[in-house]
Amino acid sequence: MDTAIFSRINRARCEEWMKEGNTVLHHAVGLAGEVGELCNLIKKANRAQVGAVGGEVIDLEAVGNEIADIFIYLDIVASHYGVDLGQAVVKKFNATSVKHGFFHRLPEEEG
Repeated sequence: MDTAIFSRINRARCEEWMKEGNTVLHHAVGLAGEVGELCNLIKKANRAQVGAVGGEVIDLEAVGNEIADIFIYLDIVASHYGVDLGQAVVKKFNATSVKHGFFHRLPEEEG
């Protein structure tokens, strides 16, 4: 997936969807909610794994959907601040690898 194309389409849909209340606060709270939903799925799966009451077998499709929702909100928040999410991830990943002496690097865009 080309993150620049995704971000452009994501912003356009967001602007159409949220004609009122399209604020970074709204999207940051939405992001937090989606992270909470993912954590709740993981919590219930952990309960099932240890035999506790209230456990559920993890639904991998639901996990994928929550992760996708997180990415969508994260992209909107990044866009609000003019951050290219793809470039920011590559830069941070590579800096952490350098800091800790790992050889793993992501290719950086030339330009």
